Amino acid sequence: MKKYNVEDLTGQRFGKLVVISQAQDYVTKGGVNHSAWLCKCDCGNLCVKQGYLLKCGRTRSCGCKVTEHGKDFYKHGRSQSPYYSSWYSLRKEGAEMCEDWGSIGAFCDWYEANDPGKFWRMERIDPSKPYSPDNCHFVKAHTLTYKGEEHTYKEWEDITGIDFRTIKARILYQGWSVENALTIKPSHRNRVKNNE
Repeated sequence: MKKYNVEDLTGQRFGKLVVISQAQDYVTKGGVNHSAWLCKCDCGNLCVKQGYLLKCGRTRSCGCKVTEHGKDFYKHGRSQSPYYSSWYSLRKEGAEMCEDWGSIGAFCDWYEANDPGKFWRMERIDPSKPYSPDNCHFVKAHTLTYKGEEHTYKEWEDITGIDFRTIKARILYQGWSVENALTIKPSHRNRVKNNE
């Protein structure tokens, strides 16, 4: 087996995990070696994780984080909240959040109190800082108005059956009118010959 240089991750913290020592390499079905590391989670569990997953931020706990959040959803009954998907998406992508927003309850309370409505989305004021009540505000989402109806690109996809990326590309990059972008079904001819 080929030897390779591995960055020593011992002592480094990745989310809730602290690396204790190097473990036996993980070998894929294709024979590719990935360094593996024995980690201790803040919850007390020991686990082995792949080095590249730790470094890129895709692995941040032993798995207890998912369980914790699952219990939190259930305990607060917020999984049916319209704000749940926003919170869950942030947690799933490993976005840094303030301690209070680690709980779905606190996040939903803030969102509900500040949400200006359907065509707005939450965004960080300073992207280098964590998501928190002091660092988030709402900005107007991208919408299109046609025949007096205002909807997001994704909503127009549901209404017209035309992929939202196609609608967006037609209008923003190909110069189509909103009417044509929303009414002409995609075909090979339309890709070449756009807005006649």
